[in-house]
Amino acid sequence: MKKFAFIAFFLFLISIVKAQELDFSNVAGIEFGASDLIAKESAPDNISFYCGVSWAYFFDLKHGIRTGITRYYDTQGADYGIIVPLLFSKRTPSKRDYSNDAETFGGYLFNTFFSGIFPWRAEYTIGPAFGYFKQSSNINEEEYKLSSEFFFAINGGIRVSAQIWRFNLGGKFEVGYVPTKNFYFISSDPQWNGIKTAWMFRGGLFLSYSFDM
Repeated sequence: MKKFAFIAFFLFLISIVKAQELDFSNVAGIEFGASDLIAKESAPDNISFYCGVSWAYFFDLKHGIRTGITRYYDTQGADYGIIVPLLFSKRTPSKRDYSNDAETFGGYLFNTFFSGIFPWRAEYTIGPAFGYFKQSSNINEEEYKLSSEFFFAINGGIRVSAQIWRFNLGGKFEVGYVPTKNFYFISSDPQWNGIKTAWMFRGGLFLSYSFDM
């Protein structure tokens, strides 16, 4: 009985490894993190949190498009925000790292038991994002106020993930220029009063599932 269980477990591991070596054209998942809208002259940042769903389709398993819908919470000057990106995407092949040249014991364990087992890949994205922010009814001094409900940005970013069977677990970082400059700061300090946000930084985690249709 124990021998049969061991063989079954061994075959299961082989099937997982084989599945990890495959690439799929569709990737759908959930993501969450924090966003920072930044103004000039060292004015306070407008930090908020977000969660959303995303979907990507790769034409040749390397190049594709990525979109989704993201909801923003706790943004100064807005009750909420909705942003939809439309990004061109390029991803690297999924591969393992078998090198054992780590300088620390922890790095050696990571290379041996994690990156050597689970394939890693990077994905680079660039493109526009469109959105809407709902004006907040509570406006206080030393806070941001919404100047334009329509949102537009040009974003570029990177996503790094580990592939576990058909699932992908990883992190993302994006930077975007915001021509609409949706928020301006209300302050008694003339140096900061009226300064508008022009840049957006986002960082977060995601979990996605790969499949073919």
